[in-house]
Amino acid sequence: AEPYLSYSFIRVSNAEYIKEANKKILVDSWEFGSQEDAFGVFSKDRTGTDINLGNGSALFNNYLYLWNDTYCIRIEPREGDVTSEDVISAGKSIINIIPYKKVSLPSLLSLLPQQHLVQESPMFFHKKIILDNIYISDNYIEENVFHLSEKTDAVIAEYRPNTSSESFKLMLIRYPDNDTARLVFDDVLKLWRSWGEIESMSGAIHTFQGKAQRYTSCLLERNILGMTFLSINKGDAEMLLQSIAHNMSK
Repeated sequence: AEPYLSYSFIRVSNAEYIKEANKKILVDSWEFGSQEDAFGVFSKDRTGTDINLGNGSALFNNYLYLWNDTYCIRIEPREGDVTSEDVISAGKSIINIIPYKKVSLPSLLSLLPQQHLVQESPMFFHKKIILDNIYISDNYIEENVFHLSEKTDAVIAEYRPNTSSESFKLMLIRYPDNDTARLVFDDVLKLWRSWGEIESMSGAIHTFQGKAQRYTSCLLERNILGMTFLSINKGDAEMLLQSIAHNMSK
């Protein structure tokens, strides 16, 4: 539950539904202070197939994750032979009693280049506790070098240049102002340099080559820090950051 509290958590409600005498379904409904944060929790947990229910959905076997307005809902089997149809039926019943509202994805996601993006991979968050559970470096990052807080918006997503290649990650962080972003950028460069990685520059992009022959690239554009992690191809990583700069100039 602690990662959920890093969003604008309001309350959580739990209910147990008896589908039949030998079937029980557990429903957890989390309410947040904004649609964006409800999406953030959904994006953190979702796995499986979108079944076009609510504002967002993901079905994995007999587990169903839903995003609807300011709610993130998890439906899972508790007892008995609960099927995917059972949890879908429960999900539809819940969505039907929540008034429909048109929602928008967090604006930061609009900066993500669509080419080579692994669909359903973008994860929206604010604080370090979320990033702590995501692999971005062979080196342990103990301190909050990215200065993540409730005042920052962040998204991390996976990209795969072609179906046979390994994916790598892109992270964008939006800070309250340009000065804060510049301070973070300087701290990031200082940390990566302390690891003795090979540094090169391409325009305003700094790229570091680690011992495992993978690349980390970073770019500062006004109050947004863009970084790529674990790329096996330097050009792919830098091209992605160049696309970010292009999207911001529109």
